[in-house]
Amino acid sequence: MSAARGIRSRTRALLLAACALPVLAGCSDFSKPVRPADPGITVQPPAVTPGFAPITRSGRIYVAVSSLNDTYSKFHGASLLSRFVLYDDSTFALQFTSAKDGLFEYDGQFTRVESRIIFTWQGWSVAGPWGAEATLQGDSLTVSYNDIMQATDFIGGTYKASPKP
Repeated sequence: MSAARGIRSRTRALLLAACALPVLAGCSDFSKPVRPADPGITVQPPAVTPGFAPITRSGRIYVAVSSLNDTYSKFHGASLLSRFVLYDDSTFALQFTSAKDGLFEYDGQFTRVESRIIFTWQGWSVAGPWGAEATLQGDSLTVSYNDIMQATDFIGGTYKASPKP
């Protein structure tokens, strides 16, 4: 009787571990931020957002309100600022400045169909591909992330266009 109870206990433990593994793996994030290259020759006068380096090629900058990422302020030692840079060559960068980590970014390509923008990321998670879409209305870029990106701490919100230099 005790041998059968031991087998059932081990079977339950293995079943519990098998169910928990995908959940724990889904929290794993295999994307590392891309550090920007040293500034090269600029294509246009540099556009600067406080805390960010000037962009080094032609594009449009959309800045989040400083409170968008307040959830992570304590972890980063101050406000975590973010911006999207949509380059004219259909690439983009989601950039952050952090008191703890400095400047870091996530990048990829985007497709624009009228006012809708679809982001294809270089980053991914074992839970599945990253995904995000945005709506461009006037000078506002409103971004929403798929469940996988939300689970890896990306916060959707509205970004405002920076004035062109």
